[in-house]
Amino acid sequence: MTSHELLHIVFQPLGCKKIAQALRLSHSLINKWQEPSGKPNSGELNPLDRLVALHQLTGDRRLLDYVCEQAGGRFVPAAELPPLVRRWWTQLKAEMDALIKAGQTKQKLADGSRQKLTGGCRHRLPGGRCGFPSRNR
Repeated sequence: MTSHELLHIVFQPLGCKKIAQALRLSHSLINKWQEPSGKPNSGELNPLDRLVALHQLTGDRRLLDYVCEQAGGRFVPAAELPPLVRRWWTQLKAEMDALIKAGQTKQKLADGSRQKLTGGCRHRLPGGRCGFPSRNR
C-alpha cells in the first residue's frame, strides 16, 4: 500500500474538511496528499513521504522512534526481530494487504453494479424506482 492510499483510507471517516480545519491547512492541500506524488500537478509530498525522505537524508532513527512513541509504541527494525516474529509479521502483513485490496475491489464492484441497476440515479425509492417520471430521467 502506498502512502497516498493509506492517507485516503485514514482520512475517509473524518473527511478532508474536518482534517484541514483541525490542522489549519487548506482543503486542497489535504486532497493533494491523497494523490500519487508522481502525478502531474500534484506538487506536494504528503507527510508520510516527507518523513521517509527525512529519515533517508539524515539516517537518524530518532525520527521514527519519536513517531512511534507518540503512538504509544517503539520502533524496532525488522533486522532486530527474531526470525519467528519476522516470519509471522510478514505473513500477517501480506494477509492484511490482501484483505484491504479485496475490500476495495468489492466496493468498486458494488458501486459499478449499483450504477447499472439505477442507471446513474442516486435517489431511489422503495421498489427500485427513481421517483422521477421516465421523461425526466
